[in-house]
Amino acid sequence: GDGELNGIFYRKDRFEVVDSAVFYMTETPNVPSAETLTMLHLRDLKTGRVFAVFNAHLAFSKVDKREFQARFVAEKVELFAAEMPVVFAGDLNTLPARLDLPNLPFYDGDYIHRILTQRSLKDARELSLLGHLGPIATFSNEPDSGTPFTGTGTPGVFLDHVYVSKGINIIMHAVQPGTVNGHFPSDHLPIIVDYIV
Repeated sequence: GDGELNGIFYRKDRFEVVDSAVFYMTETPNVPSAETLTMLHLRDLKTGRVFAVFNAHLAFSKVDKREFQARFVAEKVELFAAEMPVVFAGDLNTLPARLDLPNLPFYDGDYIHRILTQRSLKDARELSLLGHLGPIATFSNEPDSGTPFTGTGTPGVFLDHVYVSKGINIIMHAVQPGTVNGHFPSDHLPIIVDYIV
């Protein structure tokens, strides 16, 4: 209702949707909300393999809500990961414990990471066979400023993540610092992950 959608784009000539769902990440999951976890259960038309893809945008300034949403995601993803490989991606608004950066609030990124990885999920950046390529941040600011759309980020500040379960091999993890007509198209830099299911 507020215009936000955690969409998942896919190639229709390569994948078939087996199932899809939108889960409301709230204490009352049957009441519509803009805080959603989107899921696509896909079949690869070339290999016949099936896997699920999830996408979410966790709360920014409300630490308790972000913790609840991370636990919600972990629980839902685990149901699918028991049956098939899973990819979970999203803007998690997580900041690492960087006490040298006093202008960045909410240092719960490591805690949220532990919630998400306590079972099946692993960080694609850590699993990448060819390592990481590009900036080591996903917020488009200059390192000495919190203003977005100005640079390739403060090193170590990954607000956006891709996690995977077993059955998925990560070839490469990258952050794309490209601009359009000299301007960043978003306040976040996109993550690119090459993987094999």
